Amino acid sequence: MAIQEFGTNGPFRAKVAFFDSLPAEADLARFKERKFECVDCTEHQLQNLKFVAHLDAVIFSQQPKRRQAIGDVLKARVPLLLNCGVRVYVRIAEDSGDYSRKVIFQALLEASVPIAKPRPQEMEQIPKSLRERESSMLAPSVHLFDSGMEWVDIAHIVCDQPAGMPPNRDLKPDGDLSSLKTEEEREEGLLLLQRAFEDCKTLHLRPMAEGLSGAPVFKAYAALDQPVAGDWPYLHFVPLPKNEWVMRVSGDRHAPRSDEERVRGGRRPAKRTLDAAGPAIRWRIAEAGVVSASAMQPVA
Repeated sequence: MAIQEFGTNGPFRAKVAFFDSLPAEADLARFKERKFECVDCTEHQLQNLKFVAHLDAVIFSQQPKRRQAIGDVLKARVPLLLNCGVRVYVRIAEDSGDYSRKVIFQALLEASVPIAKPRPQEMEQIPKSLRERESSMLAPSVHLFDSGMEWVDIAHIVCDQPAGMPPNRDLKPDGDLSSLKTEEEREEGLLLLQRAFEDCKTLHLRPMAEGLSGAPVFKAYAALDQPVAGDWPYLHFVPLPKNEWVMRVSGDRHAPRSDEERVRGGRRPAKRTLDAAGPAIRWRIAEAGVVSASAMQPVA
């Protein structure tokens, strides 16, 4: 599958949702110039997998008169968005101190989601298992915009970091998965596989001997949904570790990588964009990226 974010086909999803209400038309101009559709959304819509799967990003704006109201929404809805590969941005309301930022930061901490580029004093509050992505704008983290940032600058950041394809919820891997011992491991493993092999129609797994990390490891035979060089399964290397295994083995030596890189084995290209790896360039797992498997349950 070709990398399309900056190609002639444009980004995969190209739809930005603004929670609660749309900004003024003038503030949306740069989004639309970049060919991104702009829509408003409600909390109920952000529970709907079909709606979320078509979003590239969601932008939440904290309201000065209701600074704390957004906290419960973030805790309830952000995990599903990140699990679907949707970029999440939060605009902080203007105030004379840091109260507005603290409200949002605390809500995200309670939701146990990765936060991008925290301040040094905030870093100490983040569990080590959630710190691996703070240096990357591309990784599946929540990104905070200070109140002074203008909409045109926000548009540039959002449109320059498009999301890839959503998880392929119809993909049901078969094979021996007995090495995934618990229901939680099986749910998280399934979600990661559906994210990593979103362009495949079948996926057969064969267990391999565990490595030094103790993580379950598989050979994966994946058949592309739209094959380009013959309709046969491609062989991949698929380890499925937990956060604590990765942190113990890799520490800070590896740059942040996406979920797609985490579960696809093979050679890593010298340069590539997130979420767009084709089957020929699967990479190894680097960090855990499932926020909460239970957050993937659809809501009618």
